[in-house]
Amino acid sequence: MKIRKANKAKIICITSLSCVLVLGTFFLLFATRPTYSDTEKRDLAKFPKFTIKTLFNGDFGSGVVEWFSDTVPKRSEFLNKSSDIKKGFGVDKDGVTVIDGGDVIKPNGESAITEVSKPPVDVIIPDTTTPVTTGPATTQITSTQAVVTTVKVDDNFGVGDADGGVISNGIIVYKNRGMQRFGGTYAAGSNYAAYVNAFKADLGPNVNVYSMVIPTAQTFYMPKKYLDECASEPDNMTNIRNHLDGVIDVNIIPTLMEHKNEETYLRTDHHWAPLGAYYAAEEFAKVAKTNFVPLSTYTKLSWSGYVGTLYGYSNNNPDLKNNPETFYNYEIFDADKLDCKYYTSSYTNPVTTTLIWKTVSTPNAYLSSMGGDDKINDIRTTMDTGRTLIIFKDSYGNSLQPFLTKSFSRIITVDLRYFKLNAIQFIKDQGVTDVLFCPNTFSACGTIAPMIDKIRTQ
Repeated sequence: MKIRKANKAKIICITSLSCVLVLGTFFLLFATRPTYSDTEKRDLAKFPKFTIKTLFNGDFGSGVVEWFSDTVPKRSEFLNKSSDIKKGFGVDKDGVTVIDGGDVIKPNGESAITEVSKPPVDVIIPDTTTPVTTGPATTQITSTQAVVTTVKVDDNFGVGDADGGVISNGIIVYKNRGMQRFGGTYAAGSNYAAYVNAFKADLGPNVNVYSMVIPTAQTFYMPKKYLDECASEPDNMTNIRNHLDGVIDVNIIPTLMEHKNEETYLRTDHHWAPLGAYYAAEEFAKVAKTNFVPLSTYTKLSWSGYVGTLYGYSNNNPDLKNNPETFYNYEIFDADKLDCKYYTSSYTNPVTTTLIWKTVSTPNAYLSSMGGDDKINDIRTTMDTGRTLIIFKDSYGNSLQPFLTKSFSRIITVDLRYFKLNAIQFIKDQGVTDVLFCPNTFSACGTIAPMIDKIRTQ
């Protein structure tokens, strides 16, 4: 009797398991597969194109495997429901969750942080600045004095007292804020400086070349005991500054520190917020000796319920998902008078567009500036300054250009990762007077830096 009951139980178990496997197989084979991840803000893998070559070299097979695993039906729902379990992958202590993503390089150099902003040397700046005469009140900035700023390192937090590519140095989640852990080195930063110096040497004295490396949230909000395990962004930026030759440095740490209690960095995303870009643009305008208008001349736009890239990058940490933020962007008062066009990465096929995309969905709110990275953005402003600015950027630079439409007659924005032309010739052909490199620290001290040399010589 007991044997019959045991056999019956086995049959039930085997039958149940078989049903689950069959249903699961049908689900994976025939359910609709997603093509985009709102959680990770990226396109998912596409089914590979079949050719005899890709079949025999293995690319087709590996592509199918990648597509199959990356586009699991109901992918986001599964990830969201597993977020509480995923949190266990980190180390949760004192309100801090550490999500490992690779080794973090220890800081190199002294821990004391002294920032020196040098005045331009042997650089000709056209004396063609013109104050804005229409619209709300404006500010005319005309001087670039040498400034020495010492930044205090707090006992409990990083520099302060508040809380490019694939992220590979791990993530900290602290008090509902996610942060990347920076792992840059002096050697990589020196290479970045050398690439930018080469641009200046090729362009000569009549074109101003600027370097404005953008710090990440780590510098302003990381708890000090975890900051000590990271490389120092301010120290690495000082190293870059010391290696610049003829290139004008724009040091934005002091002004961002002054405003760090405002919404200058996103909590759930690895990018800064447009407000941080506004303060950086203001500092750049000072150094470039050009016009700049106050924030009161902009209309504030908002997207509530925003959860950015760090949710997906942090193994779907529930502290980020359950504490969404409001994403704010800003539109200049006469935006409808700007001539904005998108071009391909080879500067062909112009399409008329708008400065700020107001219709993007909340998960994609960061795309409200420029709409993406792979196109060249060309803005003809209402200003008559005689100056044309080209911005060479990573994704941090997307939110910078809207705040400079009262500073230059024309602004061209190019992503370093996609540009297909020789940059030196393009700059000359377009009559560019000012060149701004504005990568974030991960890019400047990472794999995107050599792309500066690539676009200079390709």
